[in-house]
Amino acid sequence: MEWYNNRFANFSGRATRSEYGAWLLFGILAYICVYYFGILSLSRLAIALNMKFLFFLLFIPLNAVSVRRIRDLGFNGGFVFLNFIPYINLLLIFCLLIIKGEDKKNAYGENPYELKIVAE
Repeated sequence: MEWYNNRFANFSGRATRSEYGAWLLFGILAYICVYYFGILSLSRLAIALNMKFLFFLLFIPLNAVSVRRIRDLGFNGGFVFLNFIPYINLLLIFCLLIIKGEDKKNAYGENPYELKIVAE
């Protein structure tokens, strides 16, 4: 899988549920690790600064994959702004993980679930 390497800041196209879930899991695990390493340092300032740094580091990739996932469902990428509304964001994340994308080509690109065979 090459999605983690070259599409982390790409807002165009579509993303599969597994790609979205992998980025979401990576973000959650990164926050947990930074938090626990901050606890080991016994400094609240270190925890706060590391969390802010991680937020700025993951802001673009997580929003990019969210926009691509929303587009896979056939909706406008502007729905990503629902992530900034408390409780609505949890519903959006749940829906993006559960609902399968459109099976055909839509306005945002080809079906990412189709197997592409390339003749050499």
